[in-house]
Amino acid sequence: MVSDDDTIPPDCAIMKWNVLLLEASVKMGAPINSCLHYKRQLEEAGFVNVVQVEYKWPMNTWPRDENYKNIGIFFLYFFISS
Repeated sequence: MVSDDDTIPPDCAIMKWNVLLLEASVKMGAPINSCLHYKRQLEEAGFVNVVQVEYKWPMNTWPRDENYKNIGIFFLYFFISS
């Protein structure tokens, strides 16, 4: 988890929660950051020319950009309702 404007300091509660959540998922054998390994896994499986594209994924309504604001609204809605 990162912020473009450094509004999420490393010692804040949400970052601590994020670290603990990742640790718990690893201990359970189902790491929630498994997507970090997809490119390597696909290449090891024989796929060639694998391209990894990273996107910003806002988690709230704060972005000034209308497109990112809409993505954040949808994420927040589904996060709260699930």
